Amino acid sequence: NDPIITVTLTEPNTLHEKLGLQVELSSKLHWLEGVSGDYSHIKKLKVIGPISGTDFELMRYLAGYTLWTKETNYFGQLEYLDLYDAQIRKTDNDGSEETDGGVIRQDAQTYDDVLHLHALKKAMKLKTLILPKTCKEIKKRAFLQCDNLETVVIGDNTKKIDWTCFDDCSQMRYTYFLCSKKPEIVINS
Repeated sequence: NDPIITVTLTEPNTLHEKLGLQVELSSKLHWLEGVSGDYSHIKKLKVIGPISGTDFELMRYLAGYTLWTKETNYFGQLEYLDLYDAQIRKTDNDGSEETDGGVIRQDAQTYDDVLHLHALKKAMKLKTLILPKTCKEIKKRAFLQCDNLETVVIGDNTKKIDWTCFDDCSQMRYTYFLCSKKPEIVINS
């Protein structure tokens, strides 16, 4: 049994610092372009406090994502991610768009209490995900190419879910709703 590594953040976009990792950011919009340091031992992670764009991108790397190739990042071994006590915060940027191979990147653009488009894109090793209790909305394709995702726990305050967020979750077995009220389910909003 691997231990759960618990990290408490006081500022968003600082998860890499708390884990002792270095990140390479794009010069224009501060999107994550690379991670340095040993993170292969991180299999279970609990994050407490404010999280935002760079934090989400780092969590993707920890779970097997890599930006520049269609292959898996084999250093990323994160299988269990508990964000229940985290709060998603808006990413401040200048509203510009940057391209990645001709595709406009919106991956790192976050809004308060919204799980954004491609939030955990290609988190290929991730099996269990517990979403923040304060998350109000889950956008389409939030779990794009999360091929091994089996269990998702949806937080207490979720009011709207775009059901296409689960489109690529071929191993999905369990979805638990902790919501106080039934959330609105939409397709491609």
